[in-house]
Amino acid sequence: MTRHILHVLCFVSCCITTLHAAEPPVPRQKEWQRVTKAIDEGKPKTGRDVLRGIEQAAITERVWDEVARAIATRVLLENSDRPADDPQRLIDLDAATKTAPVQTRGVLQAIQANWTWTFFQMNRWRFAQRTTQVKSNADRNLSEISSWDIRQIVLEIHDQFEKALSDDRGLKDLPVDDWAMLIEAGSMGKAYRPTLWDVVARDAIAFHQTGERGLVDPEDAFELEASSPALQDVNAFRKWKPAQAEADKQSVTDKDSPVLRVISLYQQVLDFHADDEDQTAFRSADLDRLIWARGVAVADAEAEPDEEFCKALRTFIEQCGDHEISAMARFQLAEIIRSESPAEARMIALKAVDRYPTTIGGKQCHNLIAQIEAKELAVATERTWAKPWPALHVTYRNIDRFHLRLVKADWEERLLEGKPYGYGIDQKDRERILSLPSIQKGTVVLPPTDDYRSAVKEVPVESVFGTETISPGAYWVVCSHRGDFSDRDNIVSTTLVWVSRISAVNTTDYQAQLPQHTGYVVDVESGKPIHGAEVTAWQRDQRSRPRKMV
Repeated sequence: MTRHILHVLCFVSCCITTLHAAEPPVPRQKEWQRVTKAIDEGKPKTGRDVLRGIEQAAITERVWDEVARAIATRVLLENSDRPADDPQRLIDLDAATKTAPVQTRGVLQAIQANWTWTFFQMNRWRFAQRTTQVKSNADRNLSEISSWDIRQIVLEIHDQFEKALSDDRGLKDLPVDDWAMLIEAGSMGKAYRPTLWDVVARDAIAFHQTGERGLVDPEDAFELEASSPALQDVNAFRKWKPAQAEADKQSVTDKDSPVLRVISLYQQVLDFHADDEDQTAFRSADLDRLIWARGVAVADAEAEPDEEFCKALRTFIEQCGDHEISAMARFQLAEIIRSESPAEARMIALKAVDRYPTTIGGKQCHNLIAQIEAKELAVATERTWAKPWPALHVTYRNIDRFHLRLVKADWEERLLEGKPYGYGIDQKDRERILSLPSIQKGTVVLPPTDDYRSAVKEVPVESVFGTETISPGAYWVVCSHRGDFSDRDNIVSTTLVWVSRISAVNTTDYQAQLPQHTGYVVDVESGKPIHGAEVTAWQRDQRSRPRKMV
């Protein structure tokens, strides 16, 4: 699901000249354009001076999103001459947050968390090589972040998100519309992330879903079992306390598990929106929770993740009623059962397309239906055709017949081009093969595949071609489900075969000082050697580019 992203967050990994990619709108659009111009002209001091004016004016007018943006942008400009993996911008933003207006500190804390996360990703290899240091939170000194171990920086990111999401930051009371200057609109509308707190919470969830913990997983690492409330009804999930002891289970000892933190964050989001008149944010968090849980849950004695996921999705769809998010749930359900029952998956997806064709879920279901209904045709056969004649092994789906052509192949020409085999057909080869005259043609009627599954049928070569009139040599067998073999809505496949009455039997004597290769040319039907047979040997020229056969 597309989520809102704080514009300023992405700047840390980009050149400072990309700041103009999201110029804020009024009321100070001209001033922001001056900032952009200063950046483009390589004049960071001019840009900083303009930003200070914007910041003060925005504070006076209480336009807090603009204030936060101005502060963060100013910090970036002040460090524009530093490489992207330099930590000074983190240190400066931390200092600026402490003196910033109270109304902006929550979002600045969130920006700090994301910047620190990006800094960690760019320097993870450095942190991973350091010995773990035992330090308390009281010893935190951000100016020494470059020398921290991996555990310290992961805890710092966690703490930054925790502070940003705490109630005293007031992000729950800030509608996302009021922070348009800082937040990139998602593709699904503001109802899915209605407050600034939702945006930051989803960023925190995304961080903990990476599984980073700064340490090797302990022996008692927490595992999410498929039978747990994580894949059950939303009310059971909200009441669940996985870290506490249950009647038949011991208490969890892995208290710092990223999985536990994701569970807690989803529960917070669900509790926050449980009583909303518009249930969009609640349903969105619930569906995301199920999708995440399916990915991390492990099978136990009572349940399998996919089975519980399907049950939970059916319940979710029923509870959603007429809400558009049910289309996304239908896509998830159809996708998971598609391999076992493509016909049922198609029916599930069709309901979403019929009711919500323009939504994200409706479009996902439309694409899934197109995949299920797609035509499939693949024909395989033995490389050499001789008596007794082999069969064509046809794998097909969603077609009721296919057409065949047998055309003469210029095998020596392919050898000279360095293509001794029938595979590796490019567009030029394909056009040339289709332009060749047909020696014989045939059509094969196939049993229907009403269940949208792939089927396999063996078709004897004698039932399609007149084998008695096929002279020895190389041939292309061209297959198409359209009679005109055109490109439009069609599948055309080719395979190279040899029609021959002789065969070569090769042996190698590895006991000799130099391995000796011995070959016998025999009659295919009788197996008797053919006296006086001439054999031409081809080998790949290693010096030619591309390599050819000579």
